[in-house]
Amino acid sequence: PGVNLEAFNTTIMGRLASILMIENPKLRVQYLSCFVRYLNNGLDLAPGLRDAFKPDGSVFHHANNYPEYANEGYKNSSRMVYLLSRTGFAVSSKGHQNLKRSLLMTRLYCNKYVWTLSLSGQYPKGTGQILTEYYKYMALAGSPDGTQEIDQEMAGVFLRLVDDADSDPQAQYIVTKGGVAEAFPEGNWSMNYSALSIHRRDNWLVTAHGHSRYLWSSEHCPDANNFGRYLSYGALEVLASKSGSTPSNFTSGFRQWGWDWARIPGTTTIHLPIDSLQSKVNMLDKEAGKSEMLLSDEAFCGGLNFEKKYGVWAMNLHQNPKYDASFKARKSVFFFDDKIVCLGSDIQTENGLYPTETTLFQTHLKSEDMPIELNKKEVDKFPFLWSNDVNGRRDTYLKDNVGNFFYVPYKYNVVVERKHQISRDQSSKYRTENNFASAVINHGNGPSDAAYEYVMLVQPTDSEVKHFIKAMRYDDSHPYIVQQNDREAHIVEDYTSNVKGYAFFVRNRNVDDELVNVVDMPCLIMSKMDKKRLHLSLCDPDLHLYNGPADVQFDDNDNYVERSVYSRDWFNNESKESKIKITLNGDWALDGGSNCEVNRLSNGKTELIFKCQHGMTNEVRLKKN
Repeated sequence: PGVNLEAFNTTIMGRLASILMIENPKLRVQYLSCFVRYLNNGLDLAPGLRDAFKPDGSVFHHANNYPEYANEGYKNSSRMVYLLSRTGFAVSSKGHQNLKRSLLMTRLYCNKYVWTLSLSGQYPKGTGQILTEYYKYMALAGSPDGTQEIDQEMAGVFLRLVDDADSDPQAQYIVTKGGVAEAFPEGNWSMNYSALSIHRRDNWLVTAHGHSRYLWSSEHCPDANNFGRYLSYGALEVLASKSGSTPSNFTSGFRQWGWDWARIPGTTTIHLPIDSLQSKVNMLDKEAGKSEMLLSDEAFCGGLNFEKKYGVWAMNLHQNPKYDASFKARKSVFFFDDKIVCLGSDIQTENGLYPTETTLFQTHLKSEDMPIELNKKEVDKFPFLWSNDVNGRRDTYLKDNVGNFFYVPYKYNVVVERKHQISRDQSSKYRTENNFASAVINHGNGPSDAAYEYVMLVQPTDSEVKHFIKAMRYDDSHPYIVQQNDREAHIVEDYTSNVKGYAFFVRNRNVDDELVNVVDMPCLIMSKMDKKRLHLSLCDPDLHLYNGPADVQFDDNDNYVERSVYSRDWFNNESKESKIKITLNGDWALDGGSNCEVNRLSNGKTELIFKCQHGMTNEVRLKKN
């Protein structure tokens, strides 16, 4: 199952044209029938890291979700679905649905058209964007089950994205058939074949992105992405526009010229000089070519969504031994409406030459006097350097120049800078420069067990910021509480939504919690009490393409052996099913949901056994017995 995405990109239209030019009608029908079988196979879900479509909507090329390459593949595959619709040679409803699912998910991690920097692969220029035409063709092709002449869901996406529907005859036709532009999508989604969580509200988008032992951290070539080593080290990126213009990476503070590649927002990194970040690309095998796509040895990375509104994302960060095997961290992000709580623990590295940091933001300054806010005061001084006194018991409040607010508890060292930065172009490696504001939590040089906590309010109003600051001053009115933040678990409860999130990093763990008593495997959980009913989601983000120790090799001298991702014997493996057992305090019975077995225990507790696969979220409802 599956086909190389480049085939949809480069040859699919030529194949169809060649077939339609065959003069013998019987031979033409024979070839066209074979062509449709080829299309159906290409649109089928492909196992492991093979191209192209995955159960969660990810679309693979170069062994990862890759929207830049998907663009042309989407364009031509949607054309095929449209051109063959309403004929005896229509693609299968299953293949049609797989393409539709992928397109619907792609539009979620883009705002309005562009995707975040960490999803750019070897093209971190901030300009990658989706095209409206494939949503148009899918709308015109009708629904996958053939019951709708116009697919109203795809029509809604197209009409929201198209700039000038009045001048597009096909758009006007879709409108006459009942097409209505969809509202801006709001909710929370996880795509664990992409190690990605998506959170959307009020015309803004936030993504959390990581990597694992299955999904590479970034792709480097000799002439592309030379410095983007940290792109998926827990990137937490916002796509919004304070001015009301179309959101993009640029309205959200990114500029490649002068960009500090060691300070991707949300990431935990060693703040290396720019030249030390340059990738060392090797020719490993014919299929990989001259490229670098490094894997971690950690399987735990991904997200869970809850009630389609909230979510939690977490990862075990462990840098590939090619650069620094001593660098580790445990990171999590808890999504509660416009309040996002970020935790880190067990941060360590033997590199004592440079500081280890977690970046809150890095934003371009259009002018030297463009202000930010620090502790409720406007700062327009340039250059500017500030560091809080961790012994002064004073929390830090920040607002960047693109409209996002940050809170950091007093015990963490915050460094704020406004300065002229010197960097290098990701492709040409030429010197670049520009003015930026940045804020980081400084973990020191060579930390052994560092941690962090911060909150981001996305595009809040002034009154919302004032309300948050006032609430944080008094223990009895805190909007959230961090119950645990260590190497075993991150647990956060949000009092506003009454939702609690858990990221368990270790197996067979007894939990000091009023609800969860024991978990037997690393997992993500979210819960909410609603009168006498409990809503609970669980996810095993491990894709389980193979089990056992990580597929990392060392030579006889204990030196790391770099290998292509394509050379792994598990590359084509299907995701294996896993079972996760958790024990809850109290006597509960199943009230809705699937993939979950409920057992009442004699000690007044309840055992839940979840069947997990593909990193998908399992959501259940329970009621008190």
